[in-house]
Amino acid sequence: MDDTIVGTTLGLAALLVTATAIGLWIRAIRTVAIGSSRVWYIAAFVIAAGMSVTAFNLDTHWAGHVAAGLSIFVALFFFLTAAIGPQKVDTGAIKVGSALPVFSGNDEHGKRFDSNELAGKPVLIKFFRGHW
Repeated sequence: MDDTIVGTTLGLAALLVTATAIGLWIRAIRTVAIGSSRVWYIAAFVIAAGMSVTAFNLDTHWAGHVAAGLSIFVALFFFLTAAIGPQKVDTGAIKVGSALPVFSGNDEHGKRFDSNELAGKPVLIKFFRGHW
């Protein structure tokens, strides 16, 4: 088979693997379902990066070069954001049933409040965190 066809196909396949991994990552973030192990995402990006580098080394059509380059860029972005943003649980984390610590914040109307004002009232507090 012609190297141009193989290289282009490999570059496009790498982009497909990358897009699939990103799609699954975004779906997991939206449903707050990202577990502590990111091994499958990392493996997908490593495989896609390897496919992209191979595509660059072959005589690839411009579409294969663009797809491979985009795939490598996304994989590097994922690795860098994962490396600079480790999520650690503080040893002083609040346990279920513990007393609410004193804090202040803004309500849904932008009005400042103090946690002492919540005493004796049923309260639901949601904390959102990013998964990157």
